[in-house]
Amino acid sequence: MAASPITGIMSTHTGGDRINAMLNYGYGILRAHGVRATLAAGLDPALGMWHSHRSNAFNLVADLMEPFRPAIDYAIINAPRYSALSKPETKKYLAATCAAPFGQSRTHLPASIAALASRYALYIEGRANSFDAESWQPPSSPPTTTTAAPATLTPTEPATADDHA
Repeated sequence: MAASPITGIMSTHTGGDRINAMLNYGYGILRAHGVRATLAAGLDPALGMWHSHRSNAFNLVADLMEPFRPAIDYAIINAPRYSALSKPETKKYLAATCAAPFGQSRTHLPASIAALASRYALYIEGRANSFDAESWQPPSSPPTTTTAAPATLTPTEPATADDHA
């Protein structure tokens, strides 16, 4: 059993190969965004909808991050073969993926998780009649990568001038 370097949580998932290591890292960043969003919405991160293991202090976070997992999976599947967590460029690539625009709204992923947590809070308080989650759709083409040095990696979808407005 090993502790996550991001969350400090003990896990049997050690990420023994590079793909699992990158998934664990990407999900760890996503989880951190989810914890912030859950607490900001006034929710208890341990009280999940579907996840309910007593030793998981972040059951609700695990529930709320489910719609966002495919974005991380897609970025890792399309990462260059030489990507590895031991390379700082790979960590930058994964961090950029976790901050990229998400879904049809093109809202950046951390803001999308925060909006989802807020909608859930309104729903459980009875102030909203439904609770919908935005779904992720892959871009029309894989992320741009090169065969040059890993420093040239780009996020899942490159930022545009509109993203910074």
